[in-house]
Amino acid sequence: MANLHVALQDGFDDDTVEVRIDGRTIYRRDGVTTLTQISRADALDVEVDGQVNVEISLPRRNVSSIVTVPERPGGVYLGISVVRDVIVHRLSEEPFGYA
Repeated sequence: MANLHVALQDGFDDDTVEVRIDGRTIYRRDGVTTLTQISRADALDVEVDGQVNVEISLPRRNVSSIVTVPERPGGVYLGISVVRDVIVHRLSEEPFGYA
């Protein structure tokens, strides 16, 4: 088992956000908004086993994306942002820094 840290970062504006891992809903929240001073809206941690598919959806914007996250010993950090109604992501082995 490894830790997957999902960080909702830039571009969220009073959004409903749903996150599923391999089809299982692990997060659903309304009113998600980025704190622009620190580029952070919310975050969650979940234990995963091996490679997983992470689906992020913003149902009110009719936008979604699936990211395949490889297995990494010690865990992985997945940053999610919204740019012009497109969900973008970045993977890191290091924690994201916030002010």
